[in-house]
Amino acid sequence: MPATADLLAIYESLPRLECQRLCHGSCGPIVMSDLEWGRLSEAHGARACADDLVCPYLERSTGLCGAYEVRPLICRLWGATERLRCAFGCVPERALSDAEVEALVVAVEALSEGAPHALWDGWSRYLERLAPRS
Repeated sequence: MPATADLLAIYESLPRLECQRLCHGSCGPIVMSDLEWGRLSEAHGARACADDLVCPYLERSTGLCGAYEVRPLICRLWGATERLRCAFGCVPERALSDAEVEALVVAVEALSEGAPHALWDGWSRYLERLAPRS
């Protein structure tokens, strides 16, 4: 479990943010490392986004994350970076720069054995709908 311990250490290094839990409208299809997917699917079962593109781990009745304790890096970065600022006024103790975010993504990916995993497997269906009819 050294990879998991290293992953948790990366998560612990992120700036703290007092979340108001208002950003559930931004919970859509995301990409995560294979290690993160393994933790998430082990804790809450393997799920994929439906065609409405809402994260399958979002509890729609409450607007809260149903997998908050094992959420992947991209979810943890929301509101804590210069580019992913919170629209609802949540302010991190310090905003991560693009370079810091890239380094974190590279570090998390390095802990994984498999390819990144996307929560939405509907790209082909989506692209088919966009394709011009001949």
